[in-house]
Amino acid sequence: MTKLTNPGTGKALEKLADAFLAGEISREQLIEQTASLALAPQVAENDYVCSRTMMCGTHRGDLFGILATGNPVAVSGMNMVQVVDGRLGESWLKNDFMGLMNQLGVELQISR
Repeated sequence: MTKLTNPGTGKALEKLADAFLAGEISREQLIEQTASLALAPQVAENDYVCSRTMMCGTHRGDLFGILATGNPVAVSGMNMVQVVDGRLGESWLKNDFMGLMNQLGVELQISR
């Protein structure tokens, strides 16, 4: 399996990319699961840029073992990148995957 290691993708997107590269999901499923990405507002200070993100799409294929629901989904997030010598250096990404699971009808349980 080809490993995609981009620190800006986050673990969930890395797994999605791995599934695509391993032939476990089709190009169409990949496009449907990453249908649109919007960036709004951005703030920059020194060599850091922070962006609020919104990914929207339709859950039409198996995603992390959850069968297709056909549900429209929207996942909000925050992304921060460090710019070094005019190029992207490190990046950090946080997405609301608990909200995504809720939209897909997954009941999350808290262990005590």
